[in-house]
Amino acid sequence: MVLEAQREVSAEAGGDHGREAIARRLGTSIERIDQILQVRGPELSLDQAMHADSDTPIRESLPDRTTPDPEDALLGDETRVRIRRGLRELGPRERHVLAGRFGLGDEPCRSLRQIGQELGLTREAIRLIEERAKKKLRRIIDGRPARAGARALSRSPQRTTPPAAS
Repeated sequence: MVLEAQREVSAEAGGDHGREAIARRLGTSIERIDQILQVRGPELSLDQAMHADSDTPIRESLPDRTTPDPEDALLGDETRVRIRRGLRELGPRERHVLAGRFGLGDEPCRSLRQIGQELGLTREAIRLIEERAKKKLRRIIDGRPARAGARALSRSPQRTTPPAAS
């Protein structure tokens, strides 16, 4: 607030931004303005050297928030590949519902009602298909069988002899 008043006073007075004018503008004492300005500290330029014995400007040491972190980018790429593989293992209806709900591929995001109209199903039926498809996709991504029944079948021993006739 003090810096804003200082800029305004400077602009109005043609460069005179004295403490008195700032105090008057903010309705406070000169002593209070002095306290605030002391706490503020010096202004630094991003082009200023980091140390007296260094030529490296301060801006070189600041993180670049516009560039994604390489580790995050790699994990994101891996996740996208796993999701694509998982989607291929789903049925066409499940794939269509998830693509429509989450805007996957070239599909725009759509509501349960809109997808239901496309498929001739109720909103509730689409919600159930979506829920089931998401569970399957999670299992596939985690490396588990897509269906709980498939897991049980893979563990059951195979019969080598035919059942006895009654």
